[in-house]
Amino acid sequence: MSLTKNDKLLIFLLILLVIGTSAFAFLDGRQNYETTLSLQLLTGIVSGLVFGRRREKHNLLFLLIGAVLLALWTGLLSLFSLPKPGYLLTLPELRQTGWFSEFEVYQICPRLFFSNEAVVFAVPALLLGVYLLFWTARHTAESKRGSLLLGTMFLTLPAILLPVGMVITPFFLTENDYNFGNFMTYAMPCSAALALIPLIAVFILSLLKIYPGWKKLLTAYGCIFLISILSWGIFNGVEAFLRNRMLTAMRIEKRAMTLEQFYGITKDTKDGTGALLEIVYLMKEKNFDTSDFPFNSGKDWLARKTTEKLQRERKEEMIRISEGPQGEQLTKQLQELAKYDRFRLGNFYTDHANFFPLFLEIRRMTRTAAGRAAIAHYTGKTEEILPRLKAALNGSRPLYHQPYRIASVEHAAVDFIVISQAVMLGPIGPKYAADYRELLERIRQQDYLHSWIVTENCAERLDKAEKIFRRSSGLASLLIRPLALRGARLQLKQELKREQFFVKNHDMEPDDPARKGLLELRNTQGVMMTALALKLYRCLHEKYPDSLAALVPEILPKLPLDSRFEYVRRSESFEIRGKPAMISKPNY
Repeated sequence: MSLTKNDKLLIFLLILLVIGTSAFAFLDGRQNYETTLSLQLLTGIVSGLVFGRRREKHNLLFLLIGAVLLALWTGLLSLFSLPKPGYLLTLPELRQTGWFSEFEVYQICPRLFFSNEAVVFAVPALLLGVYLLFWTARHTAESKRGSLLLGTMFLTLPAILLPVGMVITPFFLTENDYNFGNFMTYAMPCSAALALIPLIAVFILSLLKIYPGWKKLLTAYGCIFLISILSWGIFNGVEAFLRNRMLTAMRIEKRAMTLEQFYGITKDTKDGTGALLEIVYLMKEKNFDTSDFPFNSGKDWLARKTTEKLQRERKEEMIRISEGPQGEQLTKQLQELAKYDRFRLGNFYTDHANFFPLFLEIRRMTRTAAGRAAIAHYTGKTEEILPRLKAALNGSRPLYHQPYRIASVEHAAVDFIVISQAVMLGPIGPKYAADYRELLERIRQQDYLHSWIVTENCAERLDKAEKIFRRSSGLASLLIRPLALRGARLQLKQELKREQFFVKNHDMEPDDPARKGLLELRNTQGVMMTALALKLYRCLHEKYPDSLAALVPEILPKLPLDSRFEYVRRSESFEIRGKPAMISKPNY
């Protein structure tokens, strides 16, 4: 059958697109994957118009041939032009640690990418959808111009049906989806599925030899758009009402609605992250090289292993830095950190880019300060050991009132560094009993578990959601608003239930994914308290007790560890076996 001039132009354009896209993908596709995908989408549109000619007798066969060729071609290009890898999160593993809340993980790593295997299947599926839309438009339209108009309508139907897709999405969402803000993953397939209904209707009409004119098509298109917007508006209004009702009930109960209220942090306190970073980054000065301090160096200060011996000249240099002005500056910096125990380093609407660098720098400062205590022990400056470790304990002060579980984990880890060195290096004698009692009391008073019950954080998130969305720009932020309100409300409801159980039982439900992290922090605190109590006991009685029971009630009101931990007494040291473990013999 002869081809018209327009058909020949379409086929020529299709050949150019296929050749051009293939060359681009092989030469530069990995660096410009978005451009490659755009060219492929254009190829899918032209392919649909080419293979959708109504006058062909075997048009359905043409459909299958075009689909197979397009799928093979795009699948091959995807293999050679995969995008650069992004964050690939193993979410089940993160949840099992109990160290992160679901919302916290989403804030730390908000961008989730397809794995490379998924791209090879997702891109051909997307192009086949576009191809099908324009094939149907060409096959069912009354004229060539009508086919372009109909194809454009079909292509934009999923977008205008996205609001009603948001309304349907809650039927498929799980608790984790709400916590992660994983809405579009469900809303887009819902809107695409809804878009198939008018597409199938037009196709059936064409089989009945009924071809609607462009005016009727535009009218139907407008009605679909109005229904979509109206359904979203009702859904948004209902969620706003439920949000206000829940917040009103909490205010009537006079509950703390923000972390500032709950922790007594000064209202309108500025975010302290920037100031803290300025303090901790002072350690990066070139003249403050602490890489071979004890606990920072992989080499052995005591030279028990000849192959890992730290050279005498390097060791003397580290001692000089530790005992010089730079070492004293470190102590002052740690004391400066103590001022930030009533600052919020951020919340759910601030930038988290500096959170983890700040945690790492605080830990590095603390390890270096512990190294200074070890150098004092090494050089015989016994009276300097405990004062330096007390100063190092200030490193965790900025983490006291942060609303994230990972901050609590880091808080305990930093304290554990200091206390383990106090247990290993600390001197023995009655005159040091007051120092160990002070350290014991500080650890006993630490609330490492406050962020495991994040009711106030959830309430603040729900309370300020309206203001955040008002400040946000973009259609996507507007569309997900009711789902975000619903997710915040459901999370607050879950946290209120968790709080009620925790207050009653001082524990979490056995199947709660956060319980594992909570128990680990309790054990860490219990090991620190027990080890300090043993050091204090020896200062008072000149020996370690035969069993932990001797610590009660003289030093501890009750033992903080259960039977899973084993106490091993040696002549001049002890060991607490378990997770975590603690030994009192220097290992530097």
